[in-house]
Amino acid sequence: MYNILIIEDEEIIRQGYIAKINILNIPISNIFEASNFQQAENILNNNYIDIILCDIHLNSENGLDIIKIVKSKFENIQIIIISGYPNFKYAKKAIELGVLAYLLKPIAISDLKENLELAIKNISIYKSKNAKISFLETKYKYLDFTNELIRFFHSNNEFNEITNIPFKLDYNFILCLLCLDKSSFSNSIFFQTDENLTIFSIQNIIQELEFSNKCIVFNDSLNSNHLLILFYD
Repeated sequence: MYNILIIEDEEIIRQGYIAKINILNIPISNIFEASNFQQAENILNNNYIDIILCDIHLNSENGLDIIKIVKSKFENIQIIIISGYPNFKYAKKAIELGVLAYLLKPIAISDLKENLELAIKNISIYKSKNAKISFLETKYKYLDFTNELIRFFHSNNEFNEITNIPFKLDYNFILCLLCLDKSSFSNSIFFQTDENLTIFSIQNIIQELEFSNKCIVFNDSLNSNHLLILFYD
């Protein structure tokens, strides 16, 4: 479901748009109304808006100026400009701002339906693309980290010496991540000697623990701020 914001200073015209939208067979959840930019900004800051219908003239305000501000903050909102003037200069500026359509009053219900459906299609494509990118980024980070661990297990002599047997996937593991707050050091300078000393100190502390023969401390090759502590059984 999608949310629409109508920015129009004439209430009777806003109600006309709402009436037309309500009879269209499109998945609209909420229709918000604003008569000026201040009201529109308040709605945008407190609600997730997918589509905007905006008059190009709002009393003393210019709809294009409003769209420019909106686009700078919410670049993926689909915007339909509504105008009573077939002004080429306005239409050109609207296109430059990335609006979806420039419709003339009175709006035919078929034009409104066509452009709202196009807006919804664009939103769906954007959300699908973003979801895929997010999934791939997460998958990449997971695979990269997993590969680093496997490479460590198979190549690290210390691990093989401690376990005295080859690495097997049926071990029980707990992997702890320790983040070194380098900014807390003097002048935020953290030297390699500090890092080595920190690792050495942690290793010494762990050696005093009861299960010291079943854990390893090593660097996270993906992030120099991190230490990894592997407990195994």
